[in-house]
Amino acid sequence: MATRQQQRQCSTTEHAPTTAYSTNTGAQWEKASEVFEQMKYQGCRPDVVTYTALIGAYERGGQWRSVVKTFDAMQAQGCKPDSFVHQTLVDVLWCTGVVWAQARALALYNNAARNWPYRFCVQQVGHMQAAGQEWLCLVA
Repeated sequence: MATRQQQRQCSTTEHAPTTAYSTNTGAQWEKASEVFEQMKYQGCRPDVVTYTALIGAYERGGQWRSVVKTFDAMQAQGCKPDSFVHQTLVDVLWCTGVVWAQARALALYNNAARNWPYRFCVQQVGHMQAAGQEWLCLVA
């Protein structure tokens, strides 16, 4: 394992494997996770691009608990999530139907509504829309 002095930010080309796996079908979340862990083991400190790719892979793979865990790790490292990451997290948490997860989704959404200078929108599509559930949308 790399020491703190040996850790480095990943360059754009080092993001390519994780990003490639995150853009494929939902079944690729396991490979994206494996590549992410290998990058960390080799001394690469993940940044917003790396975390966003992994979160996207987990989201498409239906791994909502992994989305939450990765988001929390991202923040603990001091890496500031962008609007895409927040929107994905809110969408994933809301769609779980789990009370504590939906409460966290609403807290994140309300925080974004108060503090973010750009559009933030929760999109519920497919079966959620067909079931007559509302879309929550805020333009700040």
